[in-house]
Amino acid sequence: MIPRTSIEEANKHLVLLHKRVTELEKTVKEQHEALIAKDQFLQTKVTEISSAKNAELDELRLKLSDGERTMFVLQQQMEQKNRALEILQRNYSNLKSLLLHKTNVRLLLKAMEETEGRLIDDATESETEMQN
Repeated sequence: MIPRTSIEEANKHLVLLHKRVTELEKTVKEQHEALIAKDQFLQTKVTEISSAKNAELDELRLKLSDGERTMFVLQQQMEQKNRALEILQRNYSNLKSLLLHKTNVRLLLKAMEETEGRLIDDATESETEMQN
């Protein structure tokens, strides 16, 4: 038979062991609950960050779209101004060419006026002669 002191010691040891197992189970449960709480917290943070990221992306897409529209309008305006510039350059070239012949044009106009004057004088003389 086993001595009574050995049984008592074994019982004490079992009680301590049971107490230690209970403490460890409590610790495991607390750590599990802490991990769940931390996981929920992190999930919430991930959702918040994801929402903020999506909102920022939407804002950036809008800015990009606005920028593209502005660029398109500016390109159209630039094309219109380039066409207007080409017309002005052509007109300038024509005017410059005409101004180079200014003296000749004056002489031509003077000759035309003199011819017109002579024609009117001749026509008046012819009418006077016909009436006489």
